[in-house]
Amino acid sequence: MSQYDWVAIKTKYETGKYSMAELADEYGFNASYAARKAKENGWEKGKSKEKVEKLSIKKALEEEVKTEAELRKENIKIVSKIKMAMFNELFNGKSDFNRLKQLKIASEILENCKTLEWDLYKIVDTPDEGKNEGLKGVG
Repeated sequence: MSQYDWVAIKTKYETGKYSMAELADEYGFNASYAARKAKENGWEKGKSKEKVEKLSIKKALEEEVKTEAELRKENIKIVSKIKMAMFNELFNGKSDFNRLKQLKIASEILENCKTLEWDLYKIVDTPDEGKNEGLKGVG
């Protein structure tokens, strides 16, 4: 078995981000030996650079989508709880005006938090999203 992880070394070298000298320093091998090995085995510096960049972009986008989905799910859960509480207060036969004011304030705070989060994460509302919230104009 080889003393050095040549698969990892080749992979890093072909990203184009590392010179053979940098890899030699990191892994402790002779840079001129590795350069000969690379030439003999057809390693190309920067060969996988585009692929690595595409994978990085894909991963970043997937993380953004996941974050956005989590924020939307959390927002929907909270909106549903506030809507249910409002419904119960309005239709239980003995509405508490102060409780309804609290729920209205809670919905406004939620909307402000959502606006800040959406702005922070650069999330764009879908055109029909406001129709489903059912909290604006209540109270």
